[in-house]
Amino acid sequence: MTPFEDIIRQLGEKIGISLHVDAHQSCKLEFAGDIAVQIDLDGSADRLLIGAKLGNLIPGPYRENLFKQALIVNYLKNGQVGILAFSEKNDQLILFGYLLLTTTVDILFEYLKGFTAHALLWQEAIKRGEIPQIKEETKSSGIFGLR
Repeated sequence: MTPFEDIIRQLGEKIGISLHVDAHQSCKLEFAGDIAVQIDLDGSADRLLIGAKLGNLIPGPYRENLFKQALIVNYLKNGQVGILAFSEKNDQLILFGYLLLTTTVDILFEYLKGFTAHALLWQEAIKRGEIPQIKEETKSSGIFGLR
């Protein structure tokens, strides 16, 4: 069993379902709220690539405003729960992130909780034709968090 297959199996055990890796080195999880998260082994075979499609975006002012908000959120969140990006191939907003393959199943599980919540927020906003309003988290400066 490869390390990728092992962590996917462990993730399945943690969430109480049988998970396996397909022939394309991929595993797809479907969550409530129509969130489908795909976990792949990246090309270098040392990282997990985690991704979700959030919704189709047709050209126009809504898409432009959504992109602006996505850029702001990417900066504010610093990739903590994934990076919002646009796929020109299928006109989809996507959320993706990377974790090292050497991560623990507990870290993967916790990451997926935040990732799916973030994906659901954006997916629901796109369905309603809205722009998600995500507040800036208080950032501190300096080594001891002083402002």
